[in-house]
Amino acid sequence: MTYIHSYDENYGKTYRPRDEFRNILELQIIQPFRETKPEVANLYVQRDYSTIGVLLKDILARGSTDFDIQSTNEHFGVFTPKDKVLFYCANYMCMHLYSCYHIYTNYLMQHNALLDSKHIIFIDYGCGPLTSGIAFWNAARQHKITYIGLDISQNMLDKASEINRHSPLGNSRPYFNDIYLKQNYELIPNLLKVIEMGNTTDTVIIFNLCYVLAPITFKGDIRRFIKVLHDAVQVSSEYKTCFLYQNPTNLTNAHTHWHTLRDEVMHNRYLTPQEFVGQSDNVGYKYELLMERSLSQPIYVTYEMLYNW
Repeated sequence: MTYIHSYDENYGKTYRPRDEFRNILELQIIQPFRETKPEVANLYVQRDYSTIGVLLKDILARGSTDFDIQSTNEHFGVFTPKDKVLFYCANYMCMHLYSCYHIYTNYLMQHNALLDSKHIIFIDYGCGPLTSGIAFWNAARQHKITYIGLDISQNMLDKASEINRHSPLGNSRPYFNDIYLKQNYELIPNLLKVIEMGNTTDTVIIFNLCYVLAPITFKGDIRRFIKVLHDAVQVSSEYKTCFLYQNPTNLTNAHTHWHTLRDEVMHNRYLTPQEFVGQSDNVGYKYELLMERSLSQPIYVTYEMLYNW
């Protein structure tokens, strides 16, 4: 049973958490946020979205802030790294969660290569608080899943580890038993050499690049990133592989890094000698806001998949 509920509307899907999952979100995000930043949490009760918007820009830099240092606002004081992680989760986690779930269930998991697989290695770049991991677990948890989460912030990884331990299945039943959380994406090629990979005939590797490659978010050297990704693909070259990307459709310059990576896969053939097929679309959805429990306005994201099966 999935812990995410969806129903159809004219343009797409609307998503709400089921009760068990809602309780997890309440305990892991909403309640701690209310306790640590009650004056900010009260802004959601008042529907003071203008002030919230200023804080999102000032404290979170629209999600691109350094989550391992504190920030200060003249009206609401100091935000510790943990405060910033909770503030991020309260605002962005559900938007990312449901867009990923929408892509995974309506597109990715429709492929026979995924339906017939016994083992999926899910490598999640910019994993944050396990957002894409939760979405993928809901979409494909009948499979054996090895989850590798990568984030430059140790505080984000700590939150991901905490959330992993509290799935809707109950005590001592995490989302993922086989989980690796790392700060440095350059470790992936060597990690793939030592973890249990499974048979090449029934194992699929997914490089998840959702909400991480927009220039506002990705601050590194994209060419260096592609080189390390190339090394990871070479280690696992015998396996069925998918690169999965998404970002908001209307985000300025959102897709430039992805286009550079995609060209390497599809045209220059540096990244991998295998032939990949592309699939893309712009999709819309709505979701229940985490703090308000009201519905968002329609959200539109661009997704692309490159796969070799």
